Amino acid sequence: MSQFLKKGRTKKSTTLLFTGGWDKDSDYYITIIKPISEKHFQTSVRVYHRLDDNSVRCFVNGSKVIDFLHSLGYTFGKKSTTVFIPSTIYADTDLSIACLRGIFNMDGSIYQRYSKRYRNHPKHYNHYKVIQFTSNSKQLLLQIKQILEKLSIPSNKIIPDKDSFNLRITNQQDIELFLTTVKMNHQYHIQRIRNISGSCGI
Repeated sequence: MSQFLKKGRTKKSTTLLFTGGWDKDSDYYITIIKPISEKHFQTSVRVYHRLDDNSVRCFVNGSKVIDFLHSLGYTFGKKSTTVFIPSTIYADTDLSIACLRGIFNMDGSIYQRYSKRYRNHPKHYNHYKVIQFTSNSKQLLLQIKQILEKLSIPSNKIIPDKDSFNLRITNQQDIELFLTTVKMNHQYHIQRIRNISGSCGI
């Protein structure tokens, strides 16, 4: 799971911290987050491998990016249960699609589901994909569900799972529409989709 936190804000320094798994997320931070941050906010970005837990740490320095996030309504600190999509993004179709892409890149998953084989009940499907969003914030998943509805992509009910909530897309045609609409750019997810079914919707 990734997050951005206010590490410190003084007259001299402001730093955002993104985290994730090294094997899964390092390429995304290096090839996507770092160039975008440096281009649009003229800031320095450091990405390094933390060996003790095989995680990636991405530090984005500079007040411009902090001020931009504040302008959208974001606050900083512990927020896992209260995170939300700002109204400016939620109301704009292109921005909401880009937001879905970013959320899914870091906190979404796609996996393959199989039908179990029972006596006199042969396995009746394979290469069955499931799209899943997971968050500690039910409000965030409600917003994601509403954005999906605006894009004519039905999703299942939001269900609790221990301390978090899950939102899934299970209809295969709806999943293909999601993939072609959102156009993921996280190589980990792209490779998983290819491994499941060789989908062309990416």
